[in-house]
Amino acid sequence: MLPLCFVRLSWAQSTTKESPHDKTDGLAGWRTLDWRYVYFDDIYGVSHDVKTETLRIAHPFATPTPPGAVNGAAYLDITAVSSPVTLVGASSPASSNVELHDMQMDGDMMQMRHVDEIRVEAGETYTMRPGGGFHLMLIGLTEPLKEGERFPLTLTFAEQGDVDIEVWIQSAQDGSEAADGHHH
Repeated sequence: MLPLCFVRLSWAQSTTKESPHDKTDGLAGWRTLDWRYVYFDDIYGVSHDVKTETLRIAHPFATPTPPGAVNGAAYLDITAVSSPVTLVGASSPASSNVELHDMQMDGDMMQMRHVDEIRVEAGETYTMRPGGGFHLMLIGLTEPLKEGERFPLTLTFAEQGDVDIEVWIQSAQDGSEAADGHHH
C-alpha cells in the first residue's frame, strides 16, 4: 500500500454565517467539511491488500452483476509467505453463501465445480481471474453487485482462522489489471 497522506475530502459553499468551528482556509464563502488521513490507494482506486505473518491477499475484486442476478463471483490473489496456506471457506453479508469453485474447460464445455479447499504452497501465489480456475462463488446475493461499490468478505484458512478483507466491485478488465499491477 502506498504511503499515508492528509487530504481535504470535500468542500461545501457556505450559505449561512460561519461559526467559530468552520474552517475557511482563507477561501471566502467556502469551508472545509472534513480533513482525514487516507491511503493513496483509496484515492486513485489502485490495488489493495491484506497481509498477515503467513499470507498476503492481493486486490480482492468482484465483477458487477445484472439486476436480478442471484449469484456473483469474487477473485483475489493468495500468496503463502513462509509456509503453505489452505483456504477452506469464506462468508460475506453480500450473499447467503460463499463457495470455493473451480472452472475448467472440458472439450467445448466450461465445467464449474465446488472444491473443499484451495492450497497454496510456501513462496507461491495463486492468482484468481475471471474466465477460468478458482474463484469465490457468491450464492444468493442480497442485492446486485454494482461497479464502484465494496463489500466485506471473511476468508477462513485452516492454518490461521479468519482473515477479513474488503472486496471492490470492478469490471473484469479493471479488476484483473489492477490485481496484476499489484505484483510489480
